[in-house]
Amino acid sequence: MIGFTLTEIASVLNAELFIAQNLSYKKITQIVTDSRTFFKGDNALFFALTGPRNNGHSYIPNLIEKGISAFVVSDRLSINKKATFILVENTTAALQKISLLQPSETKLRGGWNYRK
Repeated sequence: MIGFTLTEIASVLNAELFIAQNLSYKKITQIVTDSRTFFKGDNALFFALTGPRNNGHSYIPNLIEKGISAFVVSDRLSINKKATFILVENTTAALQKISLLQPSETKLRGGWNYRK
């Protein structure tokens, strides 16, 4: 999944892309699911996972201050003009789907390969 652009990721997830800056073609080099483990990285994508005791959406303002500018969210209210957001129905399912992707030579021709 690393090396895909935000536009490609949104397309694979059949998701709505909200672009605050010209970041749609930014290549992602780091996936973040735990805000406590992120220290730096300009090309990071944060998945706002939700669970019974935690909601990743609540960490978005702090992560924007730390330098993350791209997020996968399931809560439309989390979207703002300070970052780029990919809106999905379920962030956990989106992370699972995107983790199966791998770049290949066919990517140059618009193809995607899924690991089995």
